[in-house]
Amino acid sequence: MEFDLSSFPANSTVLGAFLSLSASGPIGAGTVGQVGSMGQNNAKLFRITSAWNDNTVTWNTQPTFTMVSAVPLAPSTYAMQNYINIDVTTLVQDMVTDPSNSFGFLLKEDNETPSRGLCFFGGLAPDPDKVPQLVIVYGDCGQIGIAEEDGDDNTRLMLSPSIASPGSVIHLEMSGTAGLSTLDLIDALGQSVLTRTISSWPVRLTLPALAQGSYTWRSQNTKGILLGTARMVVR
Repeated sequence: MEFDLSSFPANSTVLGAFLSLSASGPIGAGTVGQVGSMGQNNAKLFRITSAWNDNTVTWNTQPTFTMVSAVPLAPSTYAMQNYINIDVTTLVQDMVTDPSNSFGFLLKEDNETPSRGLCFFGGLAPDPDKVPQLVIVYGDCGQIGIAEEDGDDNTRLMLSPSIASPGSVIHLEMSGTAGLSTLDLIDALGQSVLTRTISSWPVRLTLPALAQGSYTWRSQNTKGILLGTARMVVR
């Protein structure tokens, strides 16, 4: 898997990076082709260090990779298990720091003998939500917050801090005019894990117990018009 990181400023500090992979179910031949993810299929993610072409690459011509900062994956517990919010922060930091020797992720099982397998959708998944997703938060470690998207011309949702742990106090503020509205916290699967009705800004909330990963705060007015969104990483 390769993601375009060319827009990242040189020497960026990666504050958090999370990769999500969606299970595809049975694919290929043999037992895995009948079941999907199965067996003692613990694996690792590595940084690829040489160029490759997804139209021509094969097992015998697979690119080189480094074991530095490799990320372990636990074996699946059922055939259609998604791997959501895999913490690849250090691995992506290496990619940003050394872009000339970074060409994406290699997923490799620890034991590659039959029959075991991990089956995920790739970039040609029929459903865009099933395509591998990489969410990265980067910038100055002293940065107060990260505004991801404005709503209308008069509003913007601002968040502090943008990286937090359960139990932390989160400060959200809406610039511009914003009356009665809703505030939702959306996980990587697009599901709301927290909803609040907001009558006045700013807002202070205690972050509940959440799994680590990438989340999005989204605010809408009573007519369902987007006021703004802001990205947050839970660690």
